[in-house]
Amino acid sequence: KIVVLTTFPSMGDYLFISNLPELWYKKYGLYTYFSESCRYHNDETYELLFESNPYVKGKTNEEHNVLFDPKSFDEDPSGIPKIYYEPKKIESLKNSGLIDVTSRNYRDSAVFKSLRIPNIIKDIVDKNIELKKYHVIYNNPDTTINRHHYNQVGGSQELKINTVFDYCDILSSIDYCICFNSGSGLLASSIKEYYNKNLIIYFITPGQNMDSGNFNPPNCEIIIL
Repeated sequence: KIVVLTTFPSMGDYLFISNLPELWYKKYGLYTYFSESCRYHNDETYELLFESNPYVKGKTNEEHNVLFDPKSFDEDPSGIPKIYYEPKKIESLKNSGLIDVTSRNYRDSAVFKSLRIPNIIKDIVDKNIELKKYHVIYNNPDTTINRHHYNQVGGSQELKINTVFDYCDILSSIDYCICFNSGSGLLASSIKEYYNKNLIIYFITPGQNMDSGNFNPPNCEIIIL
């Protein structure tokens, strides 16, 4: 068996390796387990990414034999992040877009507070002016993530949700989203690849050559600050 340990607790870090259990099974015929020592910022991370993954068989207190550091890779080793939860379509969100410029890594950085971001968002919204605009409000918010007031630009309506599964359902139903280089941006990339081919993702990032936190998915429209 393959027993994975990573000390990086964000959903984006786990999305970064979400394809690996399937690739390992196809290459070695081995199932993946996650060490009980793994940490998670969001308790739903393991549930979303791995409980429905047929190549992951659970958690174990056995010694790990794979230690994964996503910062040690110059690019994603496994392609577009993959989730095995199949999102539901929300009919009322047809012809709409989502503004979700959030970040844990950059919440206090100058790059996240860039004065360019409101103009970038406005230009995208204006280009999609005929579509409804939404921003997400979590009923139980993770206060370590900066959910910036940029999200409410242009009078967008709020969508109240309870779980990350709700968030996936939204991404599978909308026409475009504006996001930052973050776990939510990588999640949008996965939804587009596997469940909502028509989703246009405007992925705002500090750039590939900086400590950007995550890689820049090839199926997104990359906007470098």
